[in-house]
Amino acid sequence: MSVNKRRPEQMGHPGKSGKRTARILILSGLIAMLLSGCSLTQTQSDTSQAELTGPIMDEPGTYDSADTAIITAIDQTAKTITLYNPEHDKSYTLTYSGISCFYDKYGNGISSTQLQAGEIVDLTFYKAGKRLNTMQRSPDAWNYAEWTNFEINSYGNQISIGSALYTLPANVKVLSLGEEITLEDLDAQDQVSIYGMDSKVYSIVVERGHGYLRLENDTFFYDGWIEVGTKVISKVEENMLLTVPEGTQNVVISNKGVSGTKTVHIERGKEVTLDVGDLQGEISESGTVIFTISPSDAYLYIDGEKADASKPVTLSYGIHQLIIRAEGYQTVTQYLNVGQASAGVDIELQKKEMDTEESSESTENSDVSGNDTSGTTTDTISTTSYYVSITAPSDVEVYLDGNYVGLSPCEFKKEAGLHTILLRKSGYQSKTYTVQIDEDAKNITYSFPDLIAE
Repeated sequence: MSVNKRRPEQMGHPGKSGKRTARILILSGLIAMLLSGCSLTQTQSDTSQAELTGPIMDEPGTYDSADTAIITAIDQTAKTITLYNPEHDKSYTLTYSGISCFYDKYGNGISSTQLQAGEIVDLTFYKAGKRLNTMQRSPDAWNYAEWTNFEINSYGNQISIGSALYTLPANVKVLSLGEEITLEDLDAQDQVSIYGMDSKVYSIVVERGHGYLRLENDTFFYDGWIEVGTKVISKVEENMLLTVPEGTQNVVISNKGVSGTKTVHIERGKEVTLDVGDLQGEISESGTVIFTISPSDAYLYIDGEKADASKPVTLSYGIHQLIIRAEGYQTVTQYLNVGQASAGVDIELQKKEMDTEESSESTENSDVSGNDTSGTTTDTISTTSYYVSITAPSDVEVYLDGNYVGLSPCEFKKEAGLHTILLRKSGYQSKTYTVQIDEDAKNITYSFPDLIAE
């Protein structure tokens, strides 16, 4: 949309007195404008079509173009803002200065430093000079700030945010640390800000991303459990590489009645090695857990072994896996973090519906130490007669949900559900892909782009 704006031309030919009066009026007007600041409402002058022909003078308050676009970059030093119009698939950069005006979605004045990449804005500008006139957070836009409860479907054209479902256009902007990335670069653990209009998402900004954690001197803890922050719970296996949220994280690791805690700092896209060899000598403590399970004839398995839920169960401090099964009820897989002398755990199974498959499971997490253990887990349906093949790039390490699979090209047994595939090679940036593996009775092949050299 283009709008022409200029001051009405004066009629007649003023003499000296008229010129002096005009100068005084112009100076007075400029002073008044500087004192009053920016005005959000700039109206079109009541001028005839004939008078609008000819060049538009580039001066404060004038503009010849308007747009609704996504901010993709802001350079406060160079005083430039780069924008993207998804409708026309076009990017452009404008300069701004002290005469450019910025507003929030309600029309209140703000500074340029309060705007962020990813935001959807309405703007007016002088096209020939690439100069910004006004910029306002679009009143028609919405956003989810620093959000973690999201999931992108396997086709990449829809995203669920909490309980709401939105469309993802093919040209959606995904930004991380000032650079554009792809939807496949996102991980379910990432914290993002999401911007959209109506039922469409137009930009996603990674506020807190993910890095990678490798253990060393961890042989003692094989087949035990590791918990990283509040998002990751995994069984400890040889040569594992975990995808974990960036930031400072507490790491709890336990096995054979021994447990310990360390702190690690994870940087976005970087790999960190944590030595846990000094934890295996710590004295283990234990707690007594009383289970109340409904129905009462359900079977309880703790760390893969059957347990008697009718009596108090003594468990070492740390993380334990619970599986509760009963005929006619949905199986529950749940992680229990024991961290105090005694506690009670209530578990109520849900009855199966007629079309519920025997192999489907619901996954929850419990904590009897007062900590949140809402770990990332995925319901899966076994399709182990079929395989997933990774064909490219070649000669890179492949990890499935943190566990080493082999050097590509390689394959692993197919398990339906949401999984993380991590590609790693020395001297290259590690890459994580979140994939939705279907339940179809067929093999799947993935070919990913080459890794980028560090």
